[in-house]
Amino acid sequence: MSITNVLEESQYFIKHLQNLEKGSFLIRGVTDQNVDIKKKSLSIKNRVPKNVSQKIHDRLNEKYTKIYGWPVRNGLFTYGVKSDYDNIRDLGYGKTHLLFPCGQFQYVYDLNIFDLAAEHYKYCKQKGGEYINEFLKTVEYVNKDLIAAMSKIVFENQRSVEIIINCDEYYLINTKYAPELIKQIWG
Repeated sequence: MSITNVLEESQYFIKHLQNLEKGSFLIRGVTDQNVDIKKKSLSIKNRVPKNVSQKIHDRLNEKYTKIYGWPVRNGLFTYGVKSDYDNIRDLGYGKTHLLFPCGQFQYVYDLNIFDLAAEHYKYCKQKGGEYINEFLKTVEYVNKDLIAAMSKIVFENQRSVEIIINCDEYYLINTKYAPELIKQIWG
């Protein structure tokens, strides 16, 4: 795998990037520390959530499968970033890598949610109980204007709201390739 492969197979995504500030990318934390450039398939059919209750996960999947045609909580969790990729704090998901969807892809996000688990925790603490039904009413995933989602930097002034990607295949890329990708994408 090479940068050339990424650039050829991710044209649809690159067209989105070119409308963003130079150096803007999607990132994803992965536990595999030795990824250089790796093509992967999205095959999470029955994902077990790491930090969100199974009930919230399942209810959101049911709701948004009816709306968008795919179980959104089974997608790839990413964040938009603008720079300093190597210094982004690991939130327990592993080493930060750039993510490039291949071909067509779908996405959802809620402009008020940086991380669903953190939002649920805050909601429970504020309300003094779990209140799953009430909390679920506050989640409003949309699938328009990826640029707005990637541009809304909200956490430690380093990353955007949580953006969930649905694609057949994608590339994980070591952040050391960011300067080369910037040159190739934005000139």
